[in-house]
Amino acid sequence: MPASVQRTSVRDLAAARLSRSTYAERSFQHVEQLARTFGSSYDSYIATDTEGKEFFWSSSGDGVLCTIPQGRYVFIYGGILCPSESREQLVTEFLEDCSRRRLTPSFFNVGRSDAELLRTFGFDATKFGEEPIVELDHCTWKGKPYEWVRRQSNFCHRHDLEMEEVIRSEMTEDEWNALMDELDVISDHFLEDKPHAHRMRNCVSRFCRTLLFGQRIFVARHTPSRRIDGFVVCNPCLGGRMWAIESYRKRRDAVRGVIPFLMHQCMQKFQTEDVPFVTLSMLPLIRCDQPRAGDSWLLRKVITLVHRHGSALYDSAGLFHFKSRFRPHRFDDRFICNRHGVSVGMLIAGMKSWGFHEVSPGKALRRFVRQQWTRSSRRKLASPKAA
Repeated sequence: MPASVQRTSVRDLAAARLSRSTYAERSFQHVEQLARTFGSSYDSYIATDTEGKEFFWSSSGDGVLCTIPQGRYVFIYGGILCPSESREQLVTEFLEDCSRRRLTPSFFNVGRSDAELLRTFGFDATKFGEEPIVELDHCTWKGKPYEWVRRQSNFCHRHDLEMEEVIRSEMTEDEWNALMDELDVISDHFLEDKPHAHRMRNCVSRFCRTLLFGQRIFVARHTPSRRIDGFVVCNPCLGGRMWAIESYRKRRDAVRGVIPFLMHQCMQKFQTEDVPFVTLSMLPLIRCDQPRAGDSWLLRKVITLVHRHGSALYDSAGLFHFKSRFRPHRFDDRFICNRHGVSVGMLIAGMKSWGFHEVSPGKALRRFVRQQWTRSSRRKLASPKAA
């Protein structure tokens, strides 16, 4: 491997000429800058969380790929983080490195332009879902289309909730630690009822007081008691021209509608800052059943099967219904790109990299029973129109 091409992980830092802490700090700052500037999706900024990841740097140093090794496979998350004129060079060098190490690469959550580039390198591109984008310049929050959103916000206001952005630099150490303790409890309780006993790895950020970086945190706080009912975390994209509402949590006994209230208030806040776009993050499995030129038959069938029959594990229909209430102006196709085709081994390795296989049978069964009990109401969920 050329000396100028670097593949760094936490293990590699000890071998650096600089001290471990200095090298790690400089390396992270560069990753953070590239993710903030060139990241075009909700998960691009998750690349800054170094847990379990390796970073492949281009020889020019102006591009990076966030990789997750899994046996003889390697999965790339967060997109191709470099200037547009350097994308081909970065992919070329990465594939040469994969060939030397006998690794089979797969890119997760790839946009259309990157998918077209990867096709020229022999990748399949299979649609995995869509990313709903709200164009804030065209969003007035008025009229019948936004009636539901306004109703949630008004209800929360009547119950003494206010949205507040919490900023580390404006708080003392004790205040920040007390806030993080409260958010930790909310996050843990929110995840307790999920079929997966944890948040999905790599494709969803982990909430950690030391790994917030350039994210922004908005909380819903009771004005009399100062208790927090819920919070959302937003990731920067496209050099600040877009923010991603990436994860959200609420208390079990929170005021009804606290999450849509927070999302609405966040987007109004971004409008005052002249931010043109907000992404509501990934909608996996949506409108993926139709064959497309150059896709994987096996992967498409698995995606369709999970969407139609796996709602107890991942409720893609319910998620679409919820996010569609904010009237996104467009839904951008997102792809999984695989080289050398899709095998059962690759699918298993991919699910392991997400933690999708780590399911609580009891929780999944309880969700399945609830969904059967509420079948009549679930028939009223918004359905995506055919692509």
